[in-house]
Amino acid sequence: MAQTVLTGPEKKLLAEMARGAVLKRRHAGWRAGTRSAQDADIDRLRALDLIEGTPAEYRISGPGMAFLRRRQDPDSGNRLMAKTADMPRAREAARQGARRVNRAEEPLGWLHARGKITDQQFEAGQKLRADFMAAGGMPRITMAWDAAPAATGRRAVPDGLLPGERITAAKRRFEEAMDLVGRGPAEMLRRTVCIGEGMETAEKAMTLPVRSGRVVLMMALDRIADFYRL
Repeated sequence: MAQTVLTGPEKKLLAEMARGAVLKRRHAGWRAGTRSAQDADIDRLRALDLIEGTPAEYRISGPGMAFLRRRQDPDSGNRLMAKTADMPRAREAARQGARRVNRAEEPLGWLHARGKITDQQFEAGQKLRADFMAAGGMPRITMAWDAAPAATGRRAVPDGLLPGERITAAKRRFEEAMDLVGRGPAEMLRRTVCIGEGMETAEKAMTLPVRSGRVVLMMALDRIADFYRL
């Protein structure tokens, strides 16, 4: 985090949120206090874990406050840091020791809440992510994921499986699903659905044209929906 470089608008937005402003989506767009915000700025701050919340509103996170303290950002100021350290959310973060991340908000739920993917595509992504987690794709101790959708249809997990058998079954389903969509779309699914990487970050990493990632993701989710018989 110490090496992260923010743009001017990103720094000003984060500083405004450090003053207690809540970032909300309004009729004219996103706004936090006196600052307006672009989708790209929000996506990047979310990807860096500097802000947290729901698809409807965001607040600065514990890591976001720590980032401003380390950088000694002029827009935040030491007195601001001392003041906001007493905020209820900061006290809660201190008690917990670490922020738990709800990946249903990043970015699959984000797109679904805005109506940019269908209910079927969203459910397909949830099922894929559930198998990814069940197969040991990411340490569960550091993440707070929404409960997986109830298993239904021909690819439902049989009852009575031993833990090792469930892991094996989830791994097999995950690999079969990723094989079905193909290498490129599978990489987009892995980045955005499974590990919660921001769309803009995924596009850059995969050297895709700007704003083309969602098209790739939607096509991949359609195939995943077919795989899970949705």
